[in-house]
Amino acid sequence: MKTKVSLMPKVCLVVFVLLSMYSISARVYVPRGNFPDKLAGNITYVNITVHVLDFNGNKFRLDILNPQLIVTTFSYGNVSISKRGIDFVANLTGYGVYNVSVKYCDVLVYNRPTNVTSGELILRVNITSITVGVYTSDSPPLPLTNYSGYFTVGNCKVSFSWDKPTVYLPFGTFDYYLIFTGLTTKVEINDKFSVTPSSSRLEKVLPVISQVTLLFKTLNGLSPIGLNATVNVLYKGKILGNLSLLRSDKLVINQPPLDTLKLEAKYGSRKILEQDVKVDAQQRNVEVVLPIYANVVVKVTSIDYEPLYSQDLSFTLVTPFNEVIQVAPSREGTFIINYGFRQDFGRYILKIKSSILNDVFSYEFAINSQQVDIQTNFRNSYLYVAPKGASMLPANMSITVLYQGGGGPVVIKYLKTSSPAPTVNELLGFLPSNGIFTATVEYSGYKWTYNFDGIVQGKMNLLVPVFDVQLNAQDLDGKPLYGCVANLTVGHLSYVQQISSGQALFRYIPQDSAQLKIKCQGLEVASIQLLPRQVEEGSINVTARVKTFTVKVHGWFDKALPGANVTITVVSGRNSFVSSTVTDAAGTGVLRNIPIPLGSNITIIVSYGGLVFKKNVYEGEPNIDIFLDVFLDIGFLRLGLYQTVSIAVFLALSLAIGFFVFRHLSHIKTLKSMFEEAEYFEEEGEEEGLLQKFKEMFKKKKEKEEEEREEFDLFG
Repeated sequence: MKTKVSLMPKVCLVVFVLLSMYSISARVYVPRGNFPDKLAGNITYVNITVHVLDFNGNKFRLDILNPQLIVTTFSYGNVSISKRGIDFVANLTGYGVYNVSVKYCDVLVYNRPTNVTSGELILRVNITSITVGVYTSDSPPLPLTNYSGYFTVGNCKVSFSWDKPTVYLPFGTFDYYLIFTGLTTKVEINDKFSVTPSSSRLEKVLPVISQVTLLFKTLNGLSPIGLNATVNVLYKGKILGNLSLLRSDKLVINQPPLDTLKLEAKYGSRKILEQDVKVDAQQRNVEVVLPIYANVVVKVTSIDYEPLYSQDLSFTLVTPFNEVIQVAPSREGTFIINYGFRQDFGRYILKIKSSILNDVFSYEFAINSQQVDIQTNFRNSYLYVAPKGASMLPANMSITVLYQGGGGPVVIKYLKTSSPAPTVNELLGFLPSNGIFTATVEYSGYKWTYNFDGIVQGKMNLLVPVFDVQLNAQDLDGKPLYGCVANLTVGHLSYVQQISSGQALFRYIPQDSAQLKIKCQGLEVASIQLLPRQVEEGSINVTARVKTFTVKVHGWFDKALPGANVTITVVSGRNSFVSSTVTDAAGTGVLRNIPIPLGSNITIIVSYGGLVFKKNVYEGEPNIDIFLDVFLDIGFLRLGLYQTVSIAVFLALSLAIGFFVFRHLSHIKTLKSMFEEAEYFEEEGEEEGLLQKFKEMFKKKKEKEEEEREEFDLFG
């Protein structure tokens, strides 16, 4: 049910205002009544207590209003009395009607005829209290503090402030000035305010809000807390707020203006961000993205994409702001840049120092994401040393590897073989693949230098020109040499090997000109000069002046003479060699492995049973036939032909003489025997047949003499 509102109060209010305005008009009222005493000069004064109240009939608050600003004037005729204050005693000339006016800061707030009928007078003037309120543009608005201002009222400035917001103002329209000094901003307002009987407040909403929060993030959405950067928020050149990102990633700006703020972020002295931030009453949290990446993972690899990790390497990072930061990659070759700046601010430089090389290598890179891959030209390298033509590397061979850096040669590896080894395979560590290196191999006064303009496939290959040289030696008969000593001289090196079965192996021979000498039984039987290429070939064929002599010793009728002593003497200069042997059953003596140097004298001496035969021979005589004058060889008796013939003649003569003697003795014996037999026959009486027996006896004797003559002719 709607309630009807009566129009009577409003009509009365309008009438009251019109009357009041009429009473304020500048009119002079002549006091009514009869003042006989005054006219006659006989004046009687009365004290009137006057109370000036506001339009609503309330007493003025002295903590708000300065009473001295209110001046009350009582006028009658050409006489007037003025008093300052809101409670005072006026000494009037009597009771009656006075023309009373009240001014507040010289502004007329009461002007009307007033009938003074008692000792107390109450004046309700056209002044009311106004409370000034200042609010934010929040929804709902929030009250602000730290503001002040004043109203220009007549000749006064009526001040107010956030802690004294209430003032007394007369009716009318007045200029006022308002200034708000917030935590981050300042607002000034010059405006007009109309005061009516119904006015009680002046409420002003300023273009500020209670607060705005700036939330800072990195490009990859992480918090930048820990970044050594500062942020300033400015408004019309004035700093509204600042923040150190070392401690926080939020900046709260209290009472910012509803306007565009300027945000500046600095890293050290260099500006890294400058942008406008629009303050909106509907959006209290504003996200600000800094041009950096948090927790950037940098992976450093070799040229072969192997993680670059070594105790010999140290890493230094130089930022675009010339900051120098020591970093230590993990075994996976990674390290973390807590905050990496986008490439707009410049490039980073990773400096890698090798303690082995005593050199620094720089690599530039830019950060465009949370992951950065740096491929260096380092390569995990090895030193590989092998003989060029030998089965092993020799002992006491030293190897020195030098890096030719900007600061001069630096030794990065030195080693020495303690014993023969097939190869040397040593880790050199991470080396620049495009670096310049020099390797030096030294062995027994020889020095080989290898220059490397970069390392291919991670290996520094050194082929040392040392060779195993196989000596194949034969004698002049084409048979394998044995029992001789070979001496190979290379530079100041001398290698001695015993020749066995026609072979000798020389190990670790440097590739150089060499001289080979072979001695048998102390005599030099071969001497050749070798070229380096012959050493490299690894095989040498030599024919030594060594020979086997076969000596056949025989006597008359080619009869072999076993047991003959055969001695060969070889004389070469001041040196000589003697070798002996004994002939076998076939009369053959073999003198093996006889050195016969060029120009030597070779003499063979054969002795047999007191017979000695000496002969000079030549190397072209493979088989030597020796004839000894041995005609008769019976047991211990060995006779030559002359001796045999002489003995035979002597024996023949002796036999002949003996034969004749024997024959004469035989005749005598025969005759004797015949006589004895005749005597026998005589005794037996056998006379017949005696003559026949004599004939047979003489016949046998004659045959026997013929046989003896034939034998004699044979010996003759």
